[in-house]
Amino acid sequence: MNNGVHRQGKKYDNEEDKRKGYLEAQRRYNSKKWKCLFCNKTLSLSNKAQHLKTKKHIHNKDNYIS
Repeated sequence: MNNGVHRQGKKYDNEEDKRKGYLEAQRRYNSKKWKCLFCNKTLSLSNKAQHLKTKKHIHNKDNYIS
């Protein structure tokens, strides 16, 4: 009962398919949504690190009242 899926992911026959699968997985992960509680914004995970460095976010975080 080997359908090509292992615990660590898919099993690929060649390097080209493996590369395409890797890029697809990266695209899927980076397009997931993340919500900044301080700024009340929804961003993709790929933009999270850049957003956390912005002046607007830092200002909102410093003045946040829960």
